[in-house]
Amino acid sequence: MAIRELPPAEPVRLGRRVSPLWMGLVVVVALLAGAIGWMLRDLADGGPADHSAVAIGHVDDFPVGALVEVIVDAEFYDPYGVEAETSDEGGPGAKASRLLVIRQEGGQVVAMYASSRWLGCRVTPVDRAGAIDMFTTGVPDWFVAGMLDPCHGGLYAPTGEKIRGPGERGLDRFPVGYASDGTVLVDLTRPLRTGSLPPGAPPPDILTGGAVVS
Repeated sequence: MAIRELPPAEPVRLGRRVSPLWMGLVVVVALLAGAIGWMLRDLADGGPADHSAVAIGHVDDFPVGALVEVIVDAEFYDPYGVEAETSDEGGPGAKASRLLVIRQEGGQVVAMYASSRWLGCRVTPVDRAGAIDMFTTGVPDWFVAGMLDPCHGGLYAPTGEKIRGPGERGLDRFPVGYASDGTVLVDLTRPLRTGSLPPGAPPPDILTGGAVVS
């Protein structure tokens, strides 16, 4: 596991119409096949790995208001895939666990998947000046720092909610817990979807601001 603070195809044309019921069955089978394949891989390695409490560091490793990148030596099963129809990331399946972690002023740690859910592009930290330089308008007054999708122009709140850009989803988050010694534990088995902040909405309650520490 590595921890570091961060500085700021062509469509297929079908020859005949396919019924929605048949397409639905195909999607269900694909999801089940991906999940079973992921579990069988763990069994081949000597037994199912427990990804429900993966340690990502001590709480003191995450300064308040700083976006910190954590690379976990374990994959998580992404049950959602990306929003766009065409993407190298594709649909549901095993994904590398590259996380962005931020700690709020009250101590709560938020862990997010560091990839846009539109087309799977890796997101990067951005401060207010960088966001205004990118978008000119539409950056909320409360925005101090957050994340940017440099591939497609998505802007995200520091806790992952989408502010602007393509698609409807924000960054997926993971449930976070704490051991008695202050170790931060992330549940990679239950990724949580986030949505978009309506125009003019107040900042997320989890974190109202914070600088990107370089």
